[in-house]
Amino acid sequence: MTNQGHSGTGDNIYIEGNATFQAIQKQPSILADIINELGSKLFVNGDIEEQTYDEYSITEKIEYNSVIEYKPVIEELKIYQGKLNIIYNEIEANGSNKKHFLLLNIKNTYLKVKGQFLKKNRDQNELQVIRANSDSIIKAIENTLFEEIDKSNNITQDQEIIKCGISIVLIDAFIRCKVLEEPQRHVSI
Repeated sequence: MTNQGHSGTGDNIYIEGNATFQAIQKQPSILADIINELGSKLFVNGDIEEQTYDEYSITEKIEYNSVIEYKPVIEELKIYQGKLNIIYNEIEANGSNKKHFLLLNIKNTYLKVKGQFLKKNRDQNELQVIRANSDSIIKAIENTLFEEIDKSNNITQDQEIIKCGISIVLIDAFIRCKVLEEPQRHVSI
């Protein structure tokens, strides 16, 4: 027979006195706010905003990090960076730092995932590890973003919009060098 206890708050479930399971409570997330905005504004009037990136630098970054599996996704979705930038600018105009916190969260997720790969490959050069695992690193970050959305109580979009939104936010973070490494430019003196 299982003894179960309840604290009255719904936070914890105690089973047999030894195991404690934290009940997952849904919380609002900035990522959900951004995806909700993307879903409502991405294809308004069928327009795509001007691209705000340097084409060469994206190609250079893809090659520098040896991205293979996600290369077509990056090349396809980079055109939405302008639209996402407009959404970020609107949020900032309202006095919010959500863009900065979202990008910092993605950067921190990248650093943690990178650290896991470096730990498994201690005998290799850091850049070699990143290049050998770049697609797996991106996938792990993408999965983390999906988990964050799954825990969010303020997402209002359909699954298809959520999937596209996460991909667009992730590719934008890649372009902004929050995911993977920025190519080292050699400057001659």
